[in-house]
Amino acid sequence: MGILEEIMNTNPKVTLEESISGLIRKVVDEELKPNPSPKSHYTVTQLINPIETFFSRIYPDVTKPHKLGRKLARGRQLHNFAAYWFREVPDFIAEEGSVDGIWVGIDRVRGRIDYLIKDSLVEFKTKDKNPIDETEIFSKYPQDLEQLAFYSVIHPANSKINYLVFMENTGAYTLKAFRVEIRDFEAIKKFLLSRIDLLDIAFQTGNPTILGRCRYYEEECKFTGTQKCICEQLTPLNIHDLQKSIVLTYDPHFSKQLDDVRKLSQVTDIFSLSTIDMFAPRKHYMYNILGIDPDFYSDPLVEEYKACLWVCMNTLKKREKIKLDQTQIAKLKNSIQDHRLSVGFRWLNYKQSGHSEPQQIPYLLKASRTRIRKYANAHPYNIAELGMICGLYKKTRGLIITVYPFLNNLILTYNVEFRSEKELIQIVKKNIDNIESSEKSKDLSSLSLCMDFQCPVKKGESCLLMNECYPSNVNQ
Repeated sequence: MGILEEIMNTNPKVTLEESISGLIRKVVDEELKPNPSPKSHYTVTQLINPIETFFSRIYPDVTKPHKLGRKLARGRQLHNFAAYWFREVPDFIAEEGSVDGIWVGIDRVRGRIDYLIKDSLVEFKTKDKNPIDETEIFSKYPQDLEQLAFYSVIHPANSKINYLVFMENTGAYTLKAFRVEIRDFEAIKKFLLSRIDLLDIAFQTGNPTILGRCRYYEEECKFTGTQKCICEQLTPLNIHDLQKSIVLTYDPHFSKQLDDVRKLSQVTDIFSLSTIDMFAPRKHYMYNILGIDPDFYSDPLVEEYKACLWVCMNTLKKREKIKLDQTQIAKLKNSIQDHRLSVGFRWLNYKQSGHSEPQQIPYLLKASRTRIRKYANAHPYNIAELGMICGLYKKTRGLIITVYPFLNNLILTYNVEFRSEKELIQIVKKNIDNIESSEKSKDLSSLSLCMDFQCPVKKGESCLLMNECYPSNVNQ
């Protein structure tokens, strides 16, 4: 019997929590609405795609398609996670720093840099696939280069050597860093000012044709497919001046340095497991003892929807004042019952009528591929994962917030109550002890088998542990 069955055998009570679901749905709708464009100045991100800036101001009611909203949310989430290990890079100075061109004599342009490491600006981008080489960056992502170049001229340091860092948004999250050397600051400054002038003229005349084609034409622009889009008639923006002003080269040394820092930030001196390891202890054995990295699969659609929930929950917690303060966070982290299990930290102050004080409870964010409404229920796997977290922090209640992409983006929140935190932590500790002792003795016989959806053999594929897991199948 695995930990999933053990926790489900405690008979957790599951009910729908519609108040939270309703509030999240409202936030989702608001997230898809366009942000108002400032009229007194431009941001760097507006200057690198001027025609979208024009249409966003002229047609403020055009909302982002759900797919684009999810993709942007995923990028914001990964930016947030990356900040944890970027801070560990040697000579790290700042993150998310505001810059205003007025301090260097360039009025009406503002921006926000991702990172400053020593004397270099670092712009961090997430993509479905990293660019192969410099040529692909110039052809597919010139806006990313322009953004970094524009930051370099409005930042007082006028950083000559900067970095454009790409990370794939699924799978192994592969990193790739490119060195961007600024050769001609004056040319880039002139280039930036010309963008401001072009936008001003377009707004004054009502003629956007001088702004060039959208950088996301036929890809992920909110105006694609609308009658407002005129990009088919326009030519791409000229980047010849940009190419002459910079030198772009792949930097294997900085790429490796970032990857090493990221890996080091995940290292712990004690035996450590994730909830995934608890569900599939033989996969952890395969990696930890045999040195074999199990195939990693991350569903891009699921990750995008979960990221959208993550963004919306952060907004909701601030708006409803249900975000934990630092004292509450510290108290919770000090209450953890077993440091060998590492879990994500997602909590809120749960309000209830009749209770003077809110209750601190954990929550999970999930996306389900369920396509039939009657099967949209709290999944046992998610209930068991929540049970582990509740046991770890001596709680008996938590929430599972689930979005159903194939059910018209339905959002449901499940309130899960367990009868005893003591019972939960006993199950958790027993399973951790078993995994740890099995790996010390190099004997996996007591470890539960992977669940069907995790097991390659069940899917008709090969597995290096097939002989140990299914000895009766050998020689058949």
